[in-house]
Amino acid sequence: TVQTPAGPIALPCTAIELSASDERAIVLCDDSTVTVSSDAGSTWSKPLTVPHAVAVGLAPSQFIFATKESPDCPAVQLGIFSESGVGQVSSCLDVPAVPGQVAIAATDDLVVAWVGDGISRSFDDGVTWE
Repeated sequence: TVQTPAGPIALPCTAIELSASDERAIVLCDDSTVTVSSDAGSTWSKPLTVPHAVAVGLAPSQFIFATKESPDCPAVQLGIFSESGVGQVSSCLDVPAVPGQVAIAATDDLVVAWVGDGISRSFDDGVTWE
């Protein structure tokens, strides 16, 4: 359960991370699944497994997540999540993940990843990072 201005809302799992804004929310569960809501938590998508997920966030029209140490990337990588599954994945950030120290956020033209003591920015949806 999470407390909102409208009162408590039950989550479909034990959450380890939550990102919410207006009507939309994304939750990273303790079993490596991710679930989303587009109606202020009234309903949730079927939880889908996202191996190695370490953080979730919101972009203006998308749900985003970060993974660590996947077969394709030994450090941190971002991806897009929808109710139907995992979509586009970014290039690999050359920064090792520090447990509990990964956060992500996005606007229409900027993606920001905080990993450990550093901040990486991408102006091209994660194709390149600075």
